[in-house]
Amino acid sequence: MKYFMAKIRQKEIINAIFIIVFVSAFVLANMLYGFILPLYLVSMAAAFTLAIAFPRSGIYASIILTFIFERFFTLVSIFIGRTEWKLYPIDILFIGIIFGTIIYLIQRKVKIKLNYLDGILAIFIIMSGLYLAAGIISGSSFALSFSAVKYYTFYPILYFVIRALFQSREHLNNLFLSAFSGAIGILIFVLYGILNGGGLWTEFTPLSTEGIRILAFTHAFYLSLTLVAFLSYFIFKKVRQRLLFWLSFIFMALSIIGIVGSLMRHLWLSVGFSLATLFFIIPRPQKIEFLKIAKICAILIIICAIILFYFSMLLPTSTLTDFASSMFDSLLNRAGSFSSISGDESFSWRGTVWSEGIKEYLKQPLTGIGFGRFISVEIGSYHDFIETRNIHNSLLVILVQMGIASAGIFLWFMFSHIATAFMKKEKDWIDYAVIALSVNYSVAFLFQPYLETNMLAIFFWIIFGLVRITAKNYENSGNK
Repeated sequence: MKYFMAKIRQKEIINAIFIIVFVSAFVLANMLYGFILPLYLVSMAAAFTLAIAFPRSGIYASIILTFIFERFFTLVSIFIGRTEWKLYPIDILFIGIIFGTIIYLIQRKVKIKLNYLDGILAIFIIMSGLYLAAGIISGSSFALSFSAVKYYTFYPILYFVIRALFQSREHLNNLFLSAFSGAIGILIFVLYGILNGGGLWTEFTPLSTEGIRILAFTHAFYLSLTLVAFLSYFIFKKVRQRLLFWLSFIFMALSIIGIVGSLMRHLWLSVGFSLATLFFIIPRPQKIEFLKIAKICAILIIICAIILFYFSMLLPTSTLTDFASSMFDSLLNRAGSFSSISGDESFSWRGTVWSEGIKEYLKQPLTGIGFGRFISVEIGSYHDFIETRNIHNSLLVILVQMGIASAGIFLWFMFSHIATAFMKKEKDWIDYAVIALSVNYSVAFLFQPYLETNMLAIFFWIIFGLVRITAKNYENSGNK
């Protein structure tokens, strides 16, 4: 049996690589030459079939593909003639994973024990579906309403998929390993941003202040997740091989540089809160390791800064010197904006939009205003109608669209999971990691449309699926 299971696990990894290769072929061709329907059909059909046969492989591949290609994997529409179909590659892969999970459960006669934690999410999904129906009846735009509700009905299925497929510690280890593998790829983007004097794909999220970022917002968010998880692993697992030991520190130091260099202030906050939470909940021996790691990472970052400063002094008129100066000024401007919120365009925009959203919500506090609606925003000469789901605060979006009852159920879902994970007495590095990751996301999604963007939303359901697995272990009296 052990030999058979080892072969299955090996096949899962190999098939994850094949899925990545097939999808990458289409994504790269689409980026370079435009949409090619025959290639799309062949690549996605192969990936879809493999995801059905090996759904865990589909999950591993989806994480890595999202980490590397972000919107070029998650937001590419199908074009047939002049008609655009917003069925994205990640959706097709996810549908295959769902079918594969159902087949897996039936063939192996796996029974998933449900309790009130799962029921809370089921209620939220049903309520979201009812809001879609109500919106259609009331005359709201079906396209906008369906696009909004998909994130509260379709992607939450990923939570149940994670629960069903990842029942062993080895499976969980492989899940985190896939995330770490994707993060290593993102480090190439960090180095590119430094050497190029600006990050790749950073134009999709322009800054509200002057500055050059070395890493795109989405890539920085993915790095923030893997940094928290990897740190949890590192302080519990002794890495004795010297080369691997120092490569681990380089990984963490470059991740920090990428996150800081993305100039996304809410990520600085979310990472800070999640690391503080991790430090607070880990045992005393691991606290000591945490502080040692922090010191070494700080030293490595200082060394990198000194080297950069040294070369800028040797080559005062070089592009690298100009970039280093601009980057330093950008960091000062972004950090200084915390002390002058009223003068910051981004803070001002959010404050106005949130205020207008709350005003709309107060007109119908119990039920909310529904899906597919717009909010009128005026800031001086600026006047725009903003779709409710784009107000840059996922929790507020749920409150405004679906009312206090739905928002309360959603918060109940979140905090019940986190509280149950905290209550488990015997924890290992994965248990601590998922708690810190849930805190990370809970802070970050208050400042951007995380749950309303598929390349960000999927990680909420993956994280809380992992938290639910931790909760299951707590229910079973520490069963590992």
